[in-house]
Amino acid sequence: MKIFVVNGSPKAELSITLQYVRFLAKHRKDLHFEELHLAQKLRHFERDATTLDATIHTMGEADVILWSFPVYYFLIPANLKRFIELLFEKKAGSALRGKACSSISTSIHFFDHTAHAYMRAISEDLGMRVLPGFSARMENLMNPGVQKSLLGFIDELGDLAVEPNLSVPRAYAPIVHRPKAYRPRQIKPSPPKAQGKMVLVTDNGTTKLRAMQEVFCAQLGQELAIVELDRLRMDSACTGCLRCAWSGECVFRDEVAQAWKTMLEADALVFAGATRDRFLSSRWKTFLDRSFFHGHRPVLAGRHAVWLIDGPLGQLATLRDVLEGHASVAGMQLFDLIDGEADSMQALTRLLEDSALRFSHGISKPLRRPRLFPGVAGMKLFRDFVYLTSGLFQGDHRYYRQHGIYDFSQREWKSRFFNAAMSAAMHLPPVRQRMLKNMRHLMLRPYLRAVERSRP
Repeated sequence: MKIFVVNGSPKAELSITLQYVRFLAKHRKDLHFEELHLAQKLRHFERDATTLDATIHTMGEADVILWSFPVYYFLIPANLKRFIELLFEKKAGSALRGKACSSISTSIHFFDHTAHAYMRAISEDLGMRVLPGFSARMENLMNPGVQKSLLGFIDELGDLAVEPNLSVPRAYAPIVHRPKAYRPRQIKPSPPKAQGKMVLVTDNGTTKLRAMQEVFCAQLGQELAIVELDRLRMDSACTGCLRCAWSGECVFRDEVAQAWKTMLEADALVFAGATRDRFLSSRWKTFLDRSFFHGHRPVLAGRHAVWLIDGPLGQLATLRDVLEGHASVAGMQLFDLIDGEADSMQALTRLLEDSALRFSHGISKPLRRPRLFPGVAGMKLFRDFVYLTSGLFQGDHRYYRQHGIYDFSQREWKSRFFNAAMSAAMHLPPVRQRMLKNMRHLMLRPYLRAVERSRP
């Protein structure tokens, strides 16, 4: 059985994720693994269509397609994202239809669910029969239990491959998207409605997106600094070299760091992007990945933000999860996610103008929406990871100490003392009976006091 492995790690042969594949190759001698290292091939694919055609043909001859990647910035690495765009441009679904398919990833389990959801949906769009992927914490390969699960994973995938008529339920419905042109009426700038510096970050992906930006920014009524990703010099995608972990500086001396400096000087950020397949463009993904020189620090905390999307956002739940999760982990105040799918040009213009008005008013108010589960859980994952790797991630470690992000529960001495006393009391039957009988009232008491003592 032939398994075609698409190695999406920018580290190529040095990929940690790839070692999971090599483990499988060593323990399943009846399987033949053929590896494609995108880090070495992607530029050739972009320049030479025949090379890409040959690779798609090779993929089509395989029994199994296995995506292998580290989770980068809520999703897959930018080079794998670009390869997927090329597959759709080449209409590779005709060659891959019916193939058994799945994914292997490594990470610290930070938003690995969105990475796997995206890859499953993309694989289904290409016509493949997809099984849930295998997501491991990076160091899990040394764990015998994980090794056993990994072998079970590849056996299940192999069983699917030898039964070409065996159907698999589709997890994500096909996208039904009929783009509508958008030519807004004459745009007249409004007077400024808010104080502070605003920055527009955009890939200028489509004519429609540019029109949406123009309407929204005109209603804001003030000049914005602009970071244009389609013109920004980015010499490379993130290579995962970790040389920024100590210094906080990226090894590439292009225009990315200056773009981030512009963003960090802003009070409010307007993000804009056009969708490609089920996510933003690979250009956007490259820029997001390159932000890793800021480490795991929520450097955009407190900024107000809004997203303008040209694409069927209502059908792209994973994209929404990523954008909302990114804002929550970063500590930004995300006002709106606006797509261009309104029923009419007039309705879209009204939506953009009204959103800009609310955005301007919100900047002037002390609005602080609390983090939801993705932001809270994400920061706790980062907290523990940075603490345990502080010897390497010195910049993150200093930032976490200075900003009180090391909020470990064992440091809550008051709560620990209270629970020790509570535990002792609950072992006394009369006390336990009384407390359980009045539990709802006892739980409510401190909150009643907080309301009572508060002053308008």
